[in-house]
Amino acid sequence: MTQQTLILIVVCLLIATLAWVWWTGRKPAPPRRSATEEAVPLALFGAAETTLVFYVVQRERQTWPAAQLHAVLQAVGLQFGDKRVYHCLKPYHEQTASVFLVASMLEPGTLDPAEAAELHTFGLCLILHLPGPVPATAALNEAVLVLDVLSRELDAEVWDSARQPLTLEGLNALHDQLMLKDKIAAF
Repeated sequence: MTQQTLILIVVCLLIATLAWVWWTGRKPAPPRRSATEEAVPLALFGAAETTLVFYVVQRERQTWPAAQLHAVLQAVGLQFGDKRVYHCLKPYHEQTASVFLVASMLEPGTLDPAEAAELHTFGLCLILHLPGPVPATAALNEAVLVLDVLSRELDAEVWDSARQPLTLEGLNALHDQLMLKDKIAAF
């Protein structure tokens, strides 16, 4: 082995050692603030489609009377339809399209008014698929209005996708991320 080869090996080992020390000495990532704030950015920009889920859960975990549940869902403008769940429908390309849907939190998830006698649920899922027929921020705003009415009328809590209480900070962060998504989609 020549002296140059030996020096080159030593320099490579030194660089590898410094890289390892730098990598293992890095600080851990900051703690997550909420599932809504943390999980959405990766989903929004790493994939073409995103699904946001919110939960409306009765505070005492008692089941709602089916008649009351259907009346409230219809009062907020939701329509029973495809997949036997309720939809928020908006005009889209001379048709109507679902902006989001509301299903039972319990299996099988259906909310069929014809099966009201068998309906026993203490929670609902609001599922928002993006992109959709309206801009992402408009869809979120519509969903938040429905979540607000449902929580008041059904004496319920609203949870994020991690089944933690939805906070104003989490909602604002999500709205900001969706505004950026809308701007990117406009290009």
